[in-house]
Amino acid sequence: MRREEAELEESLRRRKEAALENYRSIVQSTLVQVGGLYAVSQACLLSLFVPQKCPVVIPCTPTPVYGCGGVKLSTLPIADRADAAANVTSCCVTSRFFDYPTYLPDGHLCSMKENIDWDNDSDFNRAVLLINIVTLVVMLAAQSYFWKREVWMINHLEEDNTVPYSSLPEQIKPYDELRKQNTTYNGGAYAYAATVTVCIMINFIISAVFVLKGDGTYNYNIGSRTVTGLLTNTMLVSTKIIGYFSYSRLSKTNDWAISMFSVIPVSYNCVDENYKIHHAKPDEDLAKEEDVA
Repeated sequence: MRREEAELEESLRRRKEAALENYRSIVQSTLVQVGGLYAVSQACLLSLFVPQKCPVVIPCTPTPVYGCGGVKLSTLPIADRADAAANVTSCCVTSRFFDYPTYLPDGHLCSMKENIDWDNDSDFNRAVLLINIVTLVVMLAAQSYFWKREVWMINHLEEDNTVPYSSLPEQIKPYDELRKQNTTYNGGAYAYAATVTVCIMINFIISAVFVLKGDGTYNYNIGSRTVTGLLTNTMLVSTKIIGYFSYSRLSKTNDWAISMFSVIPVSYNCVDENYKIHHAKPDEDLAKEEDVA
């Protein structure tokens, strides 16, 4: 009797430890997910976060600072400044800037408000911003699915260093429901990873054309700052995207369960002991078929 009570207590202790470990793993995965949201936003919303040059708007009225065409009066010879200032109005009336303000070629660093100035943006600018937003939505949906898969793996599977990392297909055979769920999650993860990869590539190309070449009216490129910002923001998630695609492909192809949130790849290669005891029953028909074979 005492022996049975001791075994029961030991079993309860192990279950509590396993539950606590699962809780810690879920919290860790959630923190990793939340911590990467800002980097994901920067990598997707390139037209907002990449440093760009915005035009200085000069009204078509006389000004003591700028002359016709937005030329700074201080850069002109003193003898020419009065005439330049007086001719601002006539210049605007007789030029294509009659309905539009003059743009200074040097400009200034765009603020976030200027980057999302929907009313005054060009059609191409709006299109790039919409593509950025769609990419962000797809990325967030994929990460939400990956997190859901991660929680499922933590609750139903476990990592056992005493057996090969590729043992899950053999370990999971007697548990038909787990096999189906693992296959479903792996297929979904691969589809999301492939979609995210394509979206990030398209988003990068279109955003690069916009911030480096402009929208046909104005060139937003300020040189090395723009190029560095574009590459840095994209590289923030490039390794993450490569990991998503590689791990999901390996999991789908081999029926493995590889984590997408660990710095060092973790392969859940065994069925959780608590699941074996309390939630799953081996498929007897499958066992019989294997015995016959």
